[in-house]
Parts: sequence; structure tokens; C-alpha cells
Amino acid sequence: MVRPRKPRRIGYQPEEDSYNPSKADCIELGYEELEAIRLMDYQDLTQQEAADLMAVGRTTLQSIYKSARAKVARALIENISISYVDNDCYKFYSSEDPCCKRRKRKGRCEKRKNCPDRENCPEK
Repeated sequence: MVRPRKPRRIGYQPEEDSYNPSKADCIELGYEELEAIRLMDYQDLTQQEAADLMAVGRTTLQSIYKSARAKVARALIENISISYVDNDCYKFYSSEDPCCKRRKRKGRCEKRKNCPDRENCPEK
């Protein structure tokens, strides 16, 4: 028998029953912020795996992720639309690219146990 669900305490009830931003306001989410959310929340990677893919340090990724989450939370609570902004400070990667910044630097990324793309490494 399934245990009955206990009521949860909440301190906020949305004014509308769905997320349908129609306000003129818009929150700008940078591509790197969107990528951090995509890797960590959507693809369920660890912070270190996501940081390696984005070629940044883990603490830098944490900062990007914190900023992105704050913006998304504000958009959801205040029913504001989100637009993606190109800040010209990124480059795209694919499975043919080095899987992380260490391979570029030291030429031995495939030996790292936690490299997220070790199986598809073109330099094995």
C-alpha cells in the first residue's frame, strides 16, 4: 500500500496556472548560461564534467550556473519571457573537438578518468 502524501508547506502561489510570458519585459540569458543549465540540469552531468566540456574551471561554471538559475527563477516567478543573447565569448564544440581544455594543454586528456567524452576521443 502506498503511503498517503503529506501536505507540503509553500509560501507562494502563482497568479496564473501556466507559464505564458506576455509581458514586455524580457530576461536575457547568455549562451554560456543556457549551456550550463543544459549540461547540468538537462543532461545531468556533474559540475566537473560540464566544466570540462565548456573548457572552464569548476568554480567559473558554478558562477555561470548560479547566474543562469537566478534568471530562470525570476522569469518563472514573475512570468517574464527569456531571450538568448550572443555575447561573442564562446565557441562551439563537437565530438571531433578535444573533449576538454587539458588535452589542448598537455596532450593526454584521454588518460583522465573523469573526461566526459573519453570514449569518443579522436586522439586515442
